[in-house]
Amino acid sequence: LNTHTHTHTHLGDDPIHFEVVSDQSINFPDTACVNYEDPNYNIGLPVFSIHGNHDDPTGVGGFSALDILDRCKFVNYFGKASNVNDIKLYPILIRKGSTKLALYGLGSVRDERLHRTFQSKKVQWIRASEDKEDFFNLFVLHQNRSRRNQYYKNSISEAMLPEFLDVVLWGHEHECLIDPVESIGKNYIVCQPGSSVATSLSSGEAVPKHVGILEIKGDQYRMIKRKLKTVRPFKMQDVVLSQVGSLGDEEDVITFLEEKVEHILEDIREEYKIEGPFTRETMPLVRLRVDYTGFKKISPMRFGQKFVGKVANHDDILLLHRKAAKRKAGSGKGKEALPENEFDNLLLSREDGKAPPIHDLVNKHLNIVGSMSILRNSKMAEAVQKFVEKTEKDAILDYFESALQDRKKELIDDPGIISRQDINDAVASQMPVEGEDENDIAIGNLGGDAKEDVEDSGSKPSASMSVPPSKMKRKRKIQSVDLSGISSDSESDYVEEVDSFEFEESQAKKSRAKRARAPTRKKASAKGKENRRRQGSIRQYMSLSMTESQAT
Repeated sequence: LNTHTHTHTHLGDDPIHFEVVSDQSINFPDTACVNYEDPNYNIGLPVFSIHGNHDDPTGVGGFSALDILDRCKFVNYFGKASNVNDIKLYPILIRKGSTKLALYGLGSVRDERLHRTFQSKKVQWIRASEDKEDFFNLFVLHQNRSRRNQYYKNSISEAMLPEFLDVVLWGHEHECLIDPVESIGKNYIVCQPGSSVATSLSSGEAVPKHVGILEIKGDQYRMIKRKLKTVRPFKMQDVVLSQVGSLGDEEDVITFLEEKVEHILEDIREEYKIEGPFTRETMPLVRLRVDYTGFKKISPMRFGQKFVGKVANHDDILLLHRKAAKRKAGSGKGKEALPENEFDNLLLSREDGKAPPIHDLVNKHLNIVGSMSILRNSKMAEAVQKFVEKTEKDAILDYFESALQDRKKELIDDPGIISRQDINDAVASQMPVEGEDENDIAIGNLGGDAKEDVEDSGSKPSASMSVPPSKMKRKRKIQSVDLSGISSDSESDYVEEVDSFEFEESQAKKSRAKRARAPTRKKASAKGKENRRRQGSIRQYMSLSMTESQAT
């Protein structure tokens, strides 16, 4: 916080033309009142702020840097979630004449955790007890934003927010999208101001930086944007050397790229009206993403020496990359690979919005390349689909470990298996034959002794949740909150709605299974030596198979 700016803009005797009509002890729990109503301070421009991911609460007590500014009456700090597993959003109700504003705020929370809280319906929106439809609802948050139809656990989707909102100010994202746009499938408007300076050399940072002034009157609004003039200029271009004619040796490539940079600098001078040499404040950022496929790689640092004093990032002007060589059909250990045009057709169909499911493509590929030693083709395809479409990073590994553990348990519990040869015979008995259905157990090539590991036909992929939903007894509770100026909205789908999961049935099953196993252990003591030898042999074999499979 700039002390000079704060003194000349925030402090003063200027009158405040609006009032906070909600319960301020809930909105500002540490100070119990908005700063401009404190008689010991002269506040001319009240500032309401949430925390971001660089000043989020941490340490013992969960204090943020904004807590200090809030205690000093410099800002009005709101939107701090005391319990991220059960979040209640109370609005700051502001009234100016006939215009009423309900200001909701949520400071930065770890994206995966907040995503889980939204999915569990543990985010509760409290609305005004009276004339709630007369309020203009504005929500301010600082999280990763999901793009269009993408579904990521490390971001928040617009579909998670309630319908009654009017405008959402989305922080944390650096790309400046200051013009309000309609939300996907919702009735509210989203505005993304972006960062005020370029923090990375990416395409999103190359967009001109703006700030906005949001004006609200009744149920109408307008966004007045102002372009920032003190931001360091930043330009980015893509270059494909193979598409440029008359390029011979390395010197020709360097000369061509130098001319590109010079043209970019001239465009910056014209756009920002810079005359004479660049100063330390106006020295621009330039990034060329160069595809040098078919050419010799050049040194970015050596290239940038010519632009010292002209470009702020002269050491990394160039970002070099090249296309990976395509694998030819039939080149992998004598096996037939999926035709190259299969993937090309998939990409083209994606552009038309008619892409085949990932499940079908993976299943087809596995049927061509060959069956696997432990996993079913169809189940493996489902795990890959979860990995791709739902970004469950551990879906494939979870399925493999689940299948391995289920088969291991089955072999241990089989009284007919004593030696390693018995394990080989059990595995061989379930080897697939030609013409067998792909949904049956498939044994294939993971290398070494891993061919002997199989999956039980009843095993299922490991769920990403700690308890599978099928084992949860769901019960819905509706709670009410009655506060001064604010109460719960029993008519809204988002008010005090809690999904609680009970696990009594699961715990009872575990207790019964534990009691049932107790006499078994006593009876097994007579054959303990033989069982321990047999189980030890199986565990050693399965451990070795899993190690070899992961290495493969």
